[in-house]
Amino acid sequence: MAGDGARPPAASAGPNWLTSATVDRLPLLVGSGDIARALGLTRQAVDHRLRIDPAAPSPAAVVNRTATWGGTRIWWRAEIDRWLRLEPEHWEVR
Repeated sequence: MAGDGARPPAASAGPNWLTSATVDRLPLLVGSGDIARALGLTRQAVDHRLRIDPAAPSPAAVVNRTATWGGTRIWWRAEIDRWLRLEPEHWEVR
């Protein structure tokens, strides 16, 4: 791939490549909005639970951090699945 002019898959997969579920592949990393959508809750409710529940997993990373904004936290989907006891079908986009 290096030097052959090909773009990495993420570069051409659109703005939600990191968290968007496709028909044949589930997301590896999810944000609180993805979790909220899978559970039918608000993002604010999910953020609150992730902050106060001692059993909640730690974020895998913080992305889009700027000098004036703390960024967006993302989690490994598998850790969220274990924490909430979710089956992979919850992540399918309908």
